[in-house]
Amino acid sequence: MGVTADFGGHYGATVVTGAETLSGSTSRYSYMFGPVAALRKNDYSIFAHALLGGVSGNFGSFSNTLGGGFTAQGYTEFAWAIGGGFDLNTSRHLALRPVEFDYERAGVPGGYPPVGGFRYSAGIVFKF
Repeated sequence: MGVTADFGGHYGATVVTGAETLSGSTSRYSYMFGPVAALRKNDYSIFAHALLGGVSGNFGSFSNTLGGGFTAQGYTEFAWAIGGGFDLNTSRHLALRPVEFDYERAGVPGGYPPVGGFRYSAGIVFKF
């Protein structure tokens, strides 16, 4: 048993077309924490976790084809994720994570229903 902290950042551009075209930058940050259960062997670990936290986003400054623009408001909403993965241990404090799958659900501003989806991640794990 243990505790997991999960932080993520996503950046991109948004284009909305209609009577005029709006374009702008977007960013999204997630921060979640929760318990993790793991089956640890010498060479590998298999784990499952449940995470609770939040997601913050900003739609940035938009400009339109008519020369005007506006700055959109940011938001912070509740988020959660559940999932697990597989680590290949390289040393006592370091592992390679070839696969982690989670289902993430996050609130959306403006009273719209929450959105969810699957996410995949891989990387290096530092163990303290």
